Amino acid sequence: LKEANAENIKYKVHRPLSWLAVNVFRGRNLKSRETGLPGQVGCKIYWDPVKLADESALKKIKSVDPIAQSQHEVGSTAFLFAMNPEWDEFEESQELAKIRDVLPVGVVEPSMSEADFAQTAVAAEESLSVDDFLLFPVLQPVSSKSEGAKKKKEQTDQTGATLLPWKDSPAAITIKVVFRDVLNNLPGAGHTLGEVSVPFSQLFEEGGFAGWCPVVPVYDSKSEGDW
Repeated sequence: LKEANAENIKYKVHRPLSWLAVNVFRGRNLKSRETGLPGQVGCKIYWDPVKLADESALKKIKSVDPIAQSQHEVGSTAFLFAMNPEWDEFEESQELAKIRDVLPVGVVEPSMSEADFAQTAVAAEESLSVDDFLLFPVLQPVSSKSEGAKKKKEQTDQTGATLLPWKDSPAAITIKVVFRDVLNNLPGAGHTLGEVSVPFSQLFEEGGFAGWCPVVPVYDSKSEGDW
């Protein structure tokens, strides 16, 4: 209880809650960069609140927002042995499961109806439903108040936090593509083939995103020990 109370932040500014619907359905030409051969491929999906923040903005945001201290795992796909995988199985993360447990009952499900969801850019791509996605709650971003906000004293509180517009969010969805071959095919093995990042500001402006993205190599992360 003491640890839980230590995590409480006494915000006076209300932070609106939004729901992120995300998943990965297909990949193509995913193969070993060393041998060019296929292997088992899976994806791990993260919500990173400060992925695109510069050093100055990062410091301001982290000073008032404990959520921004790290990226948050949304869920993962199954592993498939294929160069062009089509994933139809996914699993929410333990973190997402815990969040669902603590949210009030009326907040657990998004307010968007099936009919509304069917009209979004993503769902219209292949007539998808809400059940085809992992749903992750995200709070409107905050930062430490600027000089302008100090003078106006608008939308700030004693923590020094002020709301940022959704369109100015430095957050992004990061999808890590993990690869296993005959040399590292154990459950605890594997290495990051690369990653894809989709800015939240793009999702906000366009109402969603569906399409192919290049997998960018990540050379400073050679293994994913929790796969």
